[in-house]
Amino acid sequence: MKFTLLLFFLFIFKLSCATFGEFASAVVVTTTSSNNYNLTGSGANCINTNCSFVFNGANFGSFVKNSGGLKLSGGEIKSWKDSWSNVCGGRIYYTVYLDGFRPSSPVFSDFVLPFKANCGGSTFNDGIGPCGGNDQKWSVFSSGVDLTTYNAGNYAIEIYIEYYGNDASASGCGTTKYISNSGGNYIAKFTITNPVALPIELLDFKASCNLNGALISWITASEISSESFVVEKSMDGKNWIDVKTIKAAINSNQLLYYSIADNQSMIEDTYYRLRQNDLNGNFEYFDPVFLNCSERNEVELYCFSGNENQIDCIAAAKFNQQKFLKLQTFDLLGKMIAENEVEVKNESISISFDQTFTSGIYLIHLVDLQTNETLQTLKYFVK
Repeated sequence: MKFTLLLFFLFIFKLSCATFGEFASAVVVTTTSSNNYNLTGSGANCINTNCSFVFNGANFGSFVKNSGGLKLSGGEIKSWKDSWSNVCGGRIYYTVYLDGFRPSSPVFSDFVLPFKANCGGSTFNDGIGPCGGNDQKWSVFSSGVDLTTYNAGNYAIEIYIEYYGNDASASGCGTTKYISNSGGNYIAKFTITNPVALPIELLDFKASCNLNGALISWITASEISSESFVVEKSMDGKNWIDVKTIKAAINSNQLLYYSIADNQSMIEDTYYRLRQNDLNGNFEYFDPVFLNCSERNEVELYCFSGNENQIDCIAAAKFNQQKFLKLQTFDLLGKMIAENEVEVKNESISISFDQTFTSGIYLIHLVDLQTNETLQTLKYFVK
């Protein structure tokens, strides 16, 4: 009877001492690289081996809205337990709000920290970090919560962790414990800025040879406070002179096509560049293009919209003998959409494609069938 009572009291004593807990935790934040920001832990047990690299009080810096440059990417808990208790997993909770304006009852989102590794003697079985006894690791590194989707402003991100287990049984998960900075949670800061509005969005700028000189053309997709464009040219790429100034649209959110002709004789290397002037006096240069028309082909191609979603072209040619040409149309993926062959000499000839084209950008090549030389290439937009 005494022996039975002794066993009973030993059993009750073990139940009263059985427990589980955590000895290190961190969240993963990705900027230009992914880093573990420690919440708890000390010495060799810190998840980031630099124990001073902590989440609480960190300022991650400034990021452009919708850039994806700042993400909450995961987290980790290192847990311990004795043989009379159990750990089942964890969950990270986070909320974001304007710095200095914490809601009275903030709404937290969360993601799960699933099982990662058991202790394999003195090191976790995933090969990372020291451990002992029944230690376990719970982690995820792919949540990828984008923190740059908020409007411009200064923000706080607040975090705490729940983890689950049973203090009195080697199975079951009825007990919840918290990693919460003594109830104050862990808070870091970051800033979101609006993208810088560019004066124009330039889709294309090119110079091509024609029968009289050069044709300089460009296309804009949008313009903001754009006052004018100036085409400049240079023979050495260093000393520039103005060729012509064209008024801009000021503000536009649609495709606009611009072109000028430089009919001065060109038998040497020539550089062209585009300067865009703002209404406020600021200006911007775009990269120059190179042109040499000393051996220009004696053919000029013009394309225009015929009926809706069709392309018609005119080839103006000056050849001493009959030439066989091929007109090919490709989409931007390099797939040939249409092809037409013509025979020309000293004449202008119309070329039409017997099909309709979907809206988009096409490359039109005029090719010499005898030499397979591309005589001219046009970029054409079908609206």
